[in-house]
Amino acid sequence: MIAFGTEPSIIVAKDGSHMSAKLKGPDKTRFVKAETIFDVALLCHERISPKFAILSGPDRMHHSLSSYPPRLIDPYVHTKEQLSGVGVTRYLKQDARIFHVCNYDMTDSEITLWINSSQAPEIFNPETGEISQAAGHPKDNGFALDLALPKNRSIFVTAPL
Repeated sequence: MIAFGTEPSIIVAKDGSHMSAKLKGPDKTRFVKAETIFDVALLCHERISPKFAILSGPDRMHHSLSSYPPRLIDPYVHTKEQLSGVGVTRYLKQDARIFHVCNYDMTDSEITLWINSSQAPEIFNPETGEISQAAGHPKDNGFALDLALPKNRSIFVTAPL
């Protein structure tokens, strides 16, 4: 568990049971305190294998003028928020990983995206409905994909597990 700013006093599981004693046991190895949002993001990246990486091109999303207090960024754009860069959100559904790749910039971007996949991924264009094979090559137990992302547009990449 990662806590932001302060150590939680009450921790409740999805089933409603209290987990405070389990997470704050003698070794306390299940609990990590983070002082900044950046620390939270780094800890998540270190401990949760993301199954993808941006190998070249804009490799992160930048956020300014938030409508809310500092927090981890969700994939939705809210009033007065300004996003730039490339964002990647991933989902698991049935036997595939689905990646939503969004270019928040006002210019076209080209990226090389590595995805852990057993087969060549497919690209889905949400504006046209077109589905195509991803242009790429096998690399490190997955595929490296060369993607051209139009400004302020997104695509979905579907990768078999």
